[in-house]
Formats: sequence, C-alpha cells, structure tokens
Amino acid sequence: MALFKLGDPWMELMRFAGKWLAHSAMAGRDGETLIPFGVSQRKSWIGRTEDIQIFQAPTFEQGAEAASQWFGTTRGTCLRAMFGFDGYATIGGIKRDAIIAYAADGNGEAEVKMTAPYRRGGVPGDYESYQPILTLSDNGEVDPDRYAQLMSALRAGRDMHPIKEVRQVARWTPMSNF
Repeated sequence: MALFKLGDPWMELMRFAGKWLAHSAMAGRDGETLIPFGVSQRKSWIGRTEDIQIFQAPTFEQGAEAASQWFGTTRGTCLRAMFGFDGYATIGGIKRDAIIAYAADGNGEAEVKMTAPYRRGGVPGDYESYQPILTLSDNGEVDPDRYAQLMSALRAGRDMHPIKEVRQVARWTPMSNF
C-alpha cells in the first residue's frame, strides 16, 4: 500500500472537499435545506483562492442541475472543484437525509462522490452529521487502508475550516450510531 503524500492529488482534493463539506452542514444544523453550491480553487498571486457559487432556482432540482452543469464546465479550468446539494441516499436499505457532493481535481487524476448522512431533530440546532461515505471515480473496491487515508484527509480539511462552530457541527459520527 502506498501512502499518500502532501501534493498528492487525492490528498489535496480530500482536504479541499472536507472543508466545504463541513461548511455545508451548517444549513442542516439550522433546520434549512442546503441550497445547491459549487466551489472552485484556483492559483492566484496570493497563493490559492476559493470562490463559492450558490445556485438558487425556482425548484431545488433546477438548482442541483445548474450546480452539476457548473461543475462539468469548471472542473477542468481550476485546481479543484466541488458541488453539493441536499438530498436522500439509501444506506443499509433505509432512505436517509444526506448532503451529496462531488469533487474533482483539475487534472482529472482524482474524483470522488461523498454522501454525508445527517439526522435533523424537531428544533433548530438538534442535528447530527454522520461519517461521509466515499465513492471513488473508478467505482472499484477501495483498500481499507486507502479508505482510512482518504477519510483522514477529509477530516483534516474539516479541521482546517476557519470557523470553530463549523468544525463542531461536522463531527461526522460513525454510522453505527445512526
């Protein structure tokens, strides 16, 4: 098993995605539906810049489709890109609320789908986020050690978020506690 190193496209992508996947948990925590969004990371004269796009539309589905189209045209023009939306995922045979996000590096070397289930209580603030499920672009079996490294990089991205409250909301509890 090869260890990922700093500068590795997978590690960089997962750290970028972890930060923004954590950020998206705030909408759920506040009892709101996450408006579809996209984020791109580019090189600039100050290092790297990140730009977020919000895709508010007459229907949720139209917003998610606009975000997906944005991702398709943007991902090859920047270092990394990601888009996400509020949806449902069937996990263990049960339909669950989830933030669904796709991320890719600009060179096409790394691409991942992240399904981050959550449970919302009856009042704002009663919210639990669960460990994201990763699906890699090759859809093949993922070595458990590699999966653990990817999750570690995703958590590192979450932990780099500048807002402490975001880091606390996106605890990503193991699914066994669902």
